[in-house]
Order: sequence, then C-alpha cells, then structure tokens
Amino acid sequence: MKRTFLSAALPVLSLAALGVDFAGSISSSTASCLVQQQQVTYGIVRAWHSSGSFDSGCVSATSALWSAGAEAVDVYSEQQQAREAF
Repeated sequence: MKRTFLSAALPVLSLAALGVDFAGSISSSTASCLVQQQQVTYGIVRAWHSSGSFDSGCVSATSALWSAGAEAVDVYSEQQQAREAF
C-alpha cells in the first residue's frame, strides 16, 4: 500500500524574527546595516547599569534603531542582586 504525504508539498511559513541585544551606543550606519542588510527586526538596549546609573548610550542606540526602520525597540535595566549582610 502506497501512501502519499501531502505535507511535503505544502509551503512552510516561518514566524521567526531576528533581534539584537546590546549595551552602549551604535552609529546610525551600524543600525542601518543591522536592519536593512542583516534583516534585524527588533533591538533591546540596556538603559541602566547594574550600579543603578543611567547608560547614556541607550539614547543614541534607540534612536538609531528606530531611524533605521526596526519594527520594535525596547530597553532594559540590569538589576544587581541585593546581598544580605551577615
């Protein structure tokens, strides 16, 4: 008895997305390369250091990614875990 597998003939739909996660600033040309040539669709940028200080590089990085055409850009904060005093 022969069986035909139709699933092999069906097109495959991929919902994968490629993103970057980094700390610091990037230039507009680097952001443009990532988005337009490397097909990066989103970026996640560090906004706060683990020490609690603001990462000023996130402003230019976030702006550069949006300007380059990224579909989504978000920021994150590094949290330093509190230590208990003994």
